[in-house]
Amino acid sequence: MSSDIISRVKFLCQKHGTTVNELARNLGLSSNTIPQWDKSSPSVDKIKLVANHFNVSVDYILGLTEIATKPDDLYEDQEILTLQRLRSNMSSRNRNKMMDLLRLTFEEDFPKDRPKKEEDR
Repeated sequence: MSSDIISRVKFLCQKHGTTVNELARNLGLSSNTIPQWDKSSPSVDKIKLVANHFNVSVDYILGLTEIATKPDDLYEDQEILTLQRLRSNMSSRNRNKMMDLLRLTFEEDFPKDRPKKEEDR
């Protein structure tokens, strides 16, 4: 799990144009604290610090989800809620059609490394 955490932190640093050392300094940590997470797991408080700094969920930092957005932010997004309501009322076939349409329309936004689930085919 520690390697997942450090990979996510490095990715977020790169995405935001900063380094792990700069992040540590901004969070009030020593410069070797974050790199050590590759060998030993950080405390929950430190994970929360990083998640809050980048405005992502703790679950994302831990590698438990691919969705970086905090759940509270998702619940406040009316478009997401509307799509979820629509999806929950659709048949499996229509959900698959909707996902196919989204994949085709927004191809560049869908992860390339994740194949469609078998039930989606």
